[in-house]
Amino acid sequence: MGENFSNAAYFSFVTLTTLGYGDISPITPLAQVVVYLEAIVGVFYMAIVVSSLVSANIENRENNNG
Repeated sequence: MGENFSNAAYFSFVTLTTLGYGDISPITPLAQVVVYLEAIVGVFYMAIVVSSLVSANIENRENNNG
C-alpha cells in the first residue's frame, strides 16, 4: 500500500506541475480521464492562487496609500 501511495503521489505531482517525466503513465481509460481532470483542476487552482495573491497585494497597497 505504501508503495502504491508513493507512486500515486509522485504521479499526481508530475501531472499537476505538468513536468511529464514519462516514466509512469495511465493505462486504463478511467485513469486517463482522472489524469486529464487533475491537470485541468491543477491549472485552475494555480490561477486562483496567483489571482488571490495579486488581489491581496493590490488591496494592501490601497490600504497603505489611502
